[in-house]
Amino acid sequence: KIVKPKTERLQCSYVDLLRAIQHPACREGKKADVYVSHSWASNFLAVVDCLLHHFADRLDTITVWFDLFTINQHSWIQWWNLESTREGIRDIGYTVMMLTPWQDPVALTRAWCLFELYCTHKEGCRFEVAMGTKEREDFVAAI
Repeated sequence: KIVKPKTERLQCSYVDLLRAIQHPACREGKKADVYVSHSWASNFLAVVDCLLHHFADRLDTITVWFDLFTINQHSWIQWWNLESTREGIRDIGYTVMMLTPWQDPVALTRAWCLFELYCTHKEGCRFEVAMGTKEREDFVAAI
């Protein structure tokens, strides 16, 4: 409801739009520190909560690769490129998967998320799972 309308005219990714308008966030050209693996069926704010909680001690320094913003939502050609996904995961070297809800993580029911997990393992990349504040509290209480 935000990304596609904002990028409709240029038919580009949100990151490419920010580059086109020379937004300060894109001036550094900083490489992503972490590849975010999540299901599109997950609540967006729950995914953001996972990221905020997981990276709380380094919010001012971490740069994430988040598909919603970095892939052109107007073209399916980018979406199903297995090789570029594997290369992206390899080049970043660090994947964090959103496990929400922790009792039945949606990401583990999605083929694409499992492919990202496979690529992470196959490329020998660092892997972590992230949960939001409440999710983590419930998980710890359950174990």
